[in-house]
Order: sequence, then C-alpha cells, then structure tokens
Amino acid sequence: MFPYNRNPKLRLHVSTHDEGAEIFVIDAHFHLVDRGVGRSKIFDLDPGVYTIKVRTGSQTQKDYAILRPGEEGDAEPLEKEFPPLQFPSSAPLYNTAKTHEYQIDAAAILSHQLRFYAGQGSSIFVFARDWTPPTRPAKPLIGSPARGLTLRDAQGNLVADFASQSVSGDGGDPWSACNVSVNPGLYRLGLETSSGARLEQMIVASPGWQTQIFLLQRAYGESLDDRRADLSGASILLSRHGFDPTGDDMRLTELIRLGLSESRQVLSDRIVDDLLAGKFDNPMLGIYGTHLLLLNKELDRDRLRLIIANLRGLLGTQHPDVEALALKVAPDDVPHVFDYPPMLRKSWWYVLDATVRKPDLVPVSSFAANMAGQLWGDGIWLAWMTPAVGDVPGIAGSRQEAERTPQQNDTLGDFTASLLTSAPVREAIAQIQSGTQASGVRVTLDDDTARRLVYTLGIPRANVEDLLDKLNQQHTAFTPVPDPGFKWLFDGSYTNKWRMSTIKNQPGRDNPGRFLVVDGTLEAVPGTDIGLYWNTEPTPADFVLKLEWLSRQEDDDSGVFIRFPHPDSKGYNNTAFVGVDFGFEVQIDQQAAPDSAAIHKTGAIYNLAGPMNPDALPVRPLGQWNTFEIQVQGQTYTVLLNGMQISRFTFPVGSDGQHPDRGLPSTTNAPRYIGLQIHTGRVAFRNIQIKAL
Repeated sequence: MFPYNRNPKLRLHVSTHDEGAEIFVIDAHFHLVDRGVGRSKIFDLDPGVYTIKVRTGSQTQKDYAILRPGEEGDAEPLEKEFPPLQFPSSAPLYNTAKTHEYQIDAAAILSHQLRFYAGQGSSIFVFARDWTPPTRPAKPLIGSPARGLTLRDAQGNLVADFASQSVSGDGGDPWSACNVSVNPGLYRLGLETSSGARLEQMIVASPGWQTQIFLLQRAYGESLDDRRADLSGASILLSRHGFDPTGDDMRLTELIRLGLSESRQVLSDRIVDDLLAGKFDNPMLGIYGTHLLLLNKELDRDRLRLIIANLRGLLGTQHPDVEALALKVAPDDVPHVFDYPPMLRKSWWYVLDATVRKPDLVPVSSFAANMAGQLWGDGIWLAWMTPAVGDVPGIAGSRQEAERTPQQNDTLGDFTASLLTSAPVREAIAQIQSGTQASGVRVTLDDDTARRLVYTLGIPRANVEDLLDKLNQQHTAFTPVPDPGFKWLFDGSYTNKWRMSTIKNQPGRDNPGRFLVVDGTLEAVPGTDIGLYWNTEPTPADFVLKLEWLSRQEDDDSGVFIRFPHPDSKGYNNTAFVGVDFGFEVQIDQQAAPDSAAIHKTGAIYNLAGPMNPDALPVRPLGQWNTFEIQVQGQTYTVLLNGMQISRFTFPVGSDGQHPDRGLPSTTNAPRYIGLQIHTGRVAFRNIQIKAL
C-alpha cells in the first residue's frame, strides 16, 4: 500500500471579479513569490505572512493573508476576495473612475442614434468629454469637448466636423457625441490644436461594425485654449449593437488596452483560450490581446495563426492592424500592401520590420511612407503631426529648422539633411561611396544594414534606400574638397568626432551650451558657463589649423583652443577649463573683454600675447566670414587672419608653474586636441581642416 502523499503547501484562493486583473503575492521579506492573472487564482504557498496586491488597470488594492503551519494538506484554501476596482478609462464604463452617470447614459443612448449618413455598411461613433473629480470645481473648457476634431476619409476629404455636428451636453462636465454612418474603409481622425498644428491617426471602419472612439481632454499647452481631446489616450472599441457601458467584454477590452499601453501581461489563461476559440464579442480585444501574446517569444505560432484567422473572419482581410499582426506570425501569407498605416504604434513597427524583407509592403510614395517622418507622441496609437500653416517649411539645415521642436522638425522633407549626422547613415553612405555601389545605380542595402536603419530612423526600407540615394547624390555633388594636404575636421555635415565639454557640481551654472549644425556651419548656443566643443581625433605634433568664423554682435566672444589634453583627464568640474589651463586659446573678441587689452583681442594668444597691431586688425564686418590659419610648430604659435599674419608667440615649456605640461605637442601616449569655445553670442564656424607639418 502506497503512503498518502499530502500536499506540503498551503493554498490561497484569490478572487478579483476581473479577468484582466493582475495578482501579486509578496512574502514578509518583500519578495515577489508568485503572480497570476484572472478573476480567480489558487496559489500553493509555504506557511507565512503574505501581502496580496491586485492591480486592475492603473489602480491597486491590497490585503494580507496568514498561512499557519500545521494546516498543510488538502484542506480548503484560504479565501481572499477583492471587490471590482474603479480604474480610470476614457470610455464611460460603469464601475470605472473618471466618469459620470449622465455621460454613461448619453454615450449608451446616442451610440444607437445616427447623427447623419456619409455612407453605409459601417459607422463611427465619437464621444468626447471632460471630467473633474466631484470634490473639485469643473475646469472651464472653451467651446465643445470635440473642438478641433474632424473625420476625413483616407484621401483627406472631410467627412465630419465633430465640433459643429455633434450632440452636446453641458450640465456638469461637458460631453459631445456623434454617430456617423460610413462606408467600410480607412479614415483619419484629426485634431487641430490651438497653435494650428494638426494631429491625426487612422481609424478603421469594418463591415457591420461600429467603431467607438472615446476621448477625455488634455492640455496641449499652458492656456485654457490649449485644452483639447486627448488622442493618445483614446479608448477604441468595436460593437455591432452600440455602446454597452455594462458589458463585461467592454470592461475587459479596456483593461487589456491599458495593459498593452505599459506592455504588462494581463491575459489570463481563459482569455487566451477564448482568443484561440474566437469567443470574443469585441475584435479590439483580439487585436490588443494578440499584441500582448506576441510579447511572449516562446508562444506557438500555430496558435497565433488561429487567432489571426478568427480576427479575419470577424473583420475581413483589409484591416491594417490585423494584417500587421499576421506579418509577425506568417509574413509570407500577407498579400496586403500598406498604402495607409494601421491604428496601433506596435502594429506599425511590425510593418516596418517586415519591410526589411519585403520593401514593397509600404510603397515609397504612399501616404504611410510620408506619414512615417511625422510621428507624434508616445502612446499606443500611431499619431502624426502636420505643422501649422506658417511654420518654417522643410528647408534642410536652416537655422529656423534647428530651433523648432522635434515634432515640427521630424518630417521626411525636413530631416533629410540631419540624417547625415546619424552614425548608421554615415556608415551606409561610406559603404556606398567605397565602390560597392556603382555610380548612378539606385542604393541597395544588405538586410542587416537595412534593419538597423529602419529601426534607427523609423521609416520603411523603401524610404530608407530612397533617402540614402538622394543623400549620396547630394553628398557627392556638394561636399567641399579640403585644401591640398589638409583633411576635414568639419566639412559642413559630420559631427560624429566632436564632443561637448561637461559640467558637474555647479548648480545654476551647469549648462555648457551646445553647437547646432546650421546651413553647413557649427553655430554656438551659449549656456550658463563656458563650454568647449572639442574634436576627439588627436592632432599631429606640429600642424596647421584652418577654419572660418563669423560674429553677429559687437560683444560676441569665442575662441579656438589648441594643444590641450583630454578634457576629462584633470578632474575639473567644468572640463572646458582644461583647454584654458593646459592649452592655448586663439581669441575671437573685438571688444577684448573685460579690459580692452591687446592680449584679450581677436587673434591674441589669450592672456599671453596680443596681436602685433591690435588697432588695425583685418577683421571683416559683422555677419561676414573671417579665416584663421593657426600654425603650430615646436613651441611657436603663428596666427594669420584673412591671410595676414597678426600674432606670433613662443612659449617656454614648463614656464607655467601651476600647469607644467601646458602646450605640449601631441603624442601617442599623451594626445592633444583642438576645440571651439562657447562663451558669448552665437559665433559660427565652418570649413575646419588640419594638416600635419
């Protein structure tokens, strides 16, 4: 007779009331012991004291459990039941936070009432609202919650202006609702901000389904006029019979969307089984859930194919998000061409990844390809921005462009020139120009390089190769040639060998400034203390340095540093002062601040030797380019300004008692560098080249 094998563990049964709830069991030492997802979960645990945390959406609640020794075996588990949590949601669902009953009722009723017809076979319901806690006064909202919201077809033709065509309520927190009958297909939900910029994202209307879009408000700026619908936080659901705020599937779908937004695995075994069996009433649950399943790299691809088949059965074979998921599961079985992007950002990245092997998935001249350079925000929805009318157009490398926001600057037309500063792009162009690509032949890349560029730039492969082709042609046509015997340190584009000095332990004076690449020049932007933009390639022992510089204001102050050691080598709080103390500065300052002394004037070896004729320097007027030629041989330093020798200085090595290694020539073991100072004003530099003597 076999001995009875009692269960050596104690059992804890946790009930949550939500299939998308996460359960965490934490021991007395604050270690996570186990985790589960679902409405009900049994844990086998050692005796002890445990904290049970339940997370539903963004809300958490906790309780404690004591499992006593001596109760091991097959006894009934200890029961812990948690009530449903009211999590924040853009959709006005029952038993959630951030909603009011009058908004719930309005959404439920008006989702069944067509406002107008713009087609047939599908519908799009938009419900925009504001919400404030009952304990606070309602925030004033200028105009309708749908202000600036529009719906356009894929080609950009206006279908609905929700601000003027919605039903609205303003008793309490305001809301606006509009249900539009449309033809099945792709649409663009747009929002015009107070600045005039336009945000857009794709909306899919599937045959026989109502696409439901729920929007709260957010601030796009500091004024009340900047408060508009929050596209990035939208809740998007699908239904055949209008909005049901009490539906368990609606609540579960929203929980999975929230989990996807943070890449949290909130799929219980029952949800996965339902996905496989096609037992879900809301296809958005299937789309969100499949994205979460794909985070598990060990998942059986055959099971995922079954879910894709279920989704295609519900939504057809033209839904871009479903086809993007299919690309991740079975890329060779997807005939879909993405002329237009999907709704979800993760879907778009699956499409981009697939273009590495199938470049024609996103045609180079398609709307999706052009949208790729205008992405906005970081939510789960794929949104893009069209700059306001009157913003600076896409003039690559202009000063106006350099000072615009990243969102305004990040368009295919605008960032073409800036791609030259991207390391993967530079490497690709160098590979092309090395002779591996024949002249006049369109650029092609190996898959590894293409994948790196697709992920770096966030655009499809066809556009990567098209841009590289144009950049290669531009670079070949317009790159200047250095003087005989010289080589470029800066030729108007590449800054990969330039670094900015750093500052620490200086509160309030911790910004060394920066340099912008503007129209082929390096333009200084001062900070709160001096900065040094230095070239990481060691100089020859003796050399000639040539460059051009331009001042715009009378009090502009800058300089060219030579023969200083690595800025990080001396332990300075502001590493720019390594150039000051251990190298030499050729000054740029016509006012010779602070005392008008010759040793502080343009062309001086700062603090050591002034120009020979400081009152008759051949400096060109403000706004015009000047040339420096700095000759460094042994310990003799000669400065030519616009072709005329103005300074000559010989430094006795070791004469600076505090800095005995000042001005030493560069060696392999003790390299020396050159750099540009950031001090006062937006001084610009260009055509920086060096020659060994």
